[in-house]
Amino acid sequence: MNQIGKRKWLLLLILLSLCAGALCRIGVFLLEKPFEPSETVQTEAPDPLEELLGEDYREFLTQTITMQMENRMVKDPDIRYYPIAEQAPLSDYIQIGEDTAFEIDQEGYLVIIFPAGTVADAGHGEQRFRVTRVIPSQEEPVATESDWMLLLVNPQNRIPEDFSVTLTQFGDGQAFDERAYPDLQDMLDGAIAAGLSPVVCSSYRTEEKQTQLYENKISRLLDQGYSQAEAEAEAAVWVAVPGTSEHQLGLAVDIIAESYPYLDEQQENTAEQKWLMENAHRYGFILRYPADKSQITQIGYEPWHYRYVGKDAAKEIYESGLCLEEYLQSR
Repeated sequence: MNQIGKRKWLLLLILLSLCAGALCRIGVFLLEKPFEPSETVQTEAPDPLEELLGEDYREFLTQTITMQMENRMVKDPDIRYYPIAEQAPLSDYIQIGEDTAFEIDQEGYLVIIFPAGTVADAGHGEQRFRVTRVIPSQEEPVATESDWMLLLVNPQNRIPEDFSVTLTQFGDGQAFDERAYPDLQDMLDGAIAAGLSPVVCSSYRTEEKQTQLYENKISRLLDQGYSQAEAEAEAAVWVAVPGTSEHQLGLAVDIIAESYPYLDEQQENTAEQKWLMENAHRYGFILRYPADKSQITQIGYEPWHYRYVGKDAAKEIYESGLCLEEYLQSR
């Protein structure tokens, strides 16, 4: 082998040696370096209630469940709900997990479940609160001409965004749905013919008016020492949250006796209310918030509040003793 050939082989051996050394150093580095997993982004598990009700669901549940608690305590003095009795915020108890759960019942309503002893004495057992429909009925209702008379508006069913009504003005700045107004006037004329003096003190309300009444009630409760959350929940028992008031439909009237112009339970003892309770259904009206239905309506007893539902439905509701929510569910 000549000198040039020898040099080529020498250079090749040197290159191979250098490559082998580099590979060894890389191997040692990889073996000595501790394993570091790739960085991952930690995300919180989705909140199932937020997905069902929206991000403000805690405020909604607090108001809805508090109203039901208060109504139950009125009907059963033995039951004691800790959030109300101890003036503790209910929001502390709305923790879906180990202590609190939820389910959707067969009718598509969301039910919040507090285990025995969580929010009430253990002796009263598990506490369940049906709060709102989250799954529409599988059967699409067939629209009828009477649907407008039976539109359900309550804490769980807000007035539709596209709702509108044509009004008939009457009396001292009052107004009522023009389709139902003739029956309202007939009912008032009937009471007057019986020697009574009924006075419509409230009828159709705008969203702005309802908001003003609701906020005024909250303000009065705050002055009495209620917390903001407590005031809002208590106010909703007596003044509907804007967007959930039947007065905004133009189908509800508050009627009082001229001789007793007060919106309290004593109104039921007036001759005017006794006559209306016995005869309103003949004109298509029902006593909307009976004393024994507060747990269902979630509104306190109002012996002055009448709702137009049409003569057929009013007769059935009067004879069955159901409230509007129960009647609509039974159809």
